[in-house]
Amino acid sequence: MAREDFLLYLDQAAGAASPRQAKNGVRLDPTRIEELLRKDGHTQWLSRRTVKGFDPKDYANILSDVELENLKRDVAGFGKVAESLGGKQKTTDQQIEDGLPHFLSMLNIMSPFLDGFNEYKTLKVALKQEKLPSYIKDFAVSVGEDWTGDPAIKIWVIIDDDAADESFYKGVSDLGGEIEEILESVNSGRHTFIYFRTFSEQRELEEAGVR
Repeated sequence: MAREDFLLYLDQAAGAASPRQAKNGVRLDPTRIEELLRKDGHTQWLSRRTVKGFDPKDYANILSDVELENLKRDVAGFGKVAESLGGKQKTTDQQIEDGLPHFLSMLNIMSPFLDGFNEYKTLKVALKQEKLPSYIKDFAVSVGEDWTGDPAIKIWVIIDDDAADESFYKGVSDLGGEIEEILESVNSGRHTFIYFRTFSEQRELEEAGVR
């Protein structure tokens, strides 16, 4: 299927620069990959195949509007650079400089899918299916590791700006407990960290390119 193809080819392009023996998350870290690409001159990633199968409809209900627009921009920009190669194996320094920002941005946006996508999807679906308070607008989920290297899930609960008053924060521990029970039902086996953000705070972070 198209979505799985896109994830597969993007993952393979990243893997050409950052070996699979690295820990989950580190292998696909954009900063580390950029260092490797610039140091060792890997160019296999700069190929039309890297963005093969991309269809924005596959992510319309998963990514935020801002993330999806950024991803569409990066896929188009990357594809244009890759197209300029015309089937040639050798790339110019300028083509690398033009394509690399789009490639790294795609990895950043798609990181939850590339590292632990199945868990990410399962958790987000489970959270949205539960009857939680109406002031909860969305969830941002990150599947990876904690600071000790153990498997972890970080969840940011996105709440309506008007709900973020003193009474909300007094009852936040009870809400956190409800969410933890939902996570236990999917049996992820990961440490759970729950945070809270207002809708406007999340929007600002997404517009700044921060997950």
